[in-house]
Amino acid sequence: MNKWRHKVEYVQLSYFKKAQDRTATIQEKLNRLSMESWELVTAVPDPATSGISVYLYLKRPY
Repeated sequence: MNKWRHKVEYVQLSYFKKAQDRTATIQEKLNRLSMESWELVTAVPDPATSGISVYLYLKRPY
């Protein structure tokens, strides 16, 4: 049975940036995390920010 480490990252984005700039910020974060062997499980928008910011849920083998 595989054992996993889990991590939650919060990515706070600016209301004033264009949508493609917000996407690029998330991609940069995911690229950095994947270099550390983290795998994205899901991303959930933060309801307090009307979906501008997101929670990233990640896992990697223990």
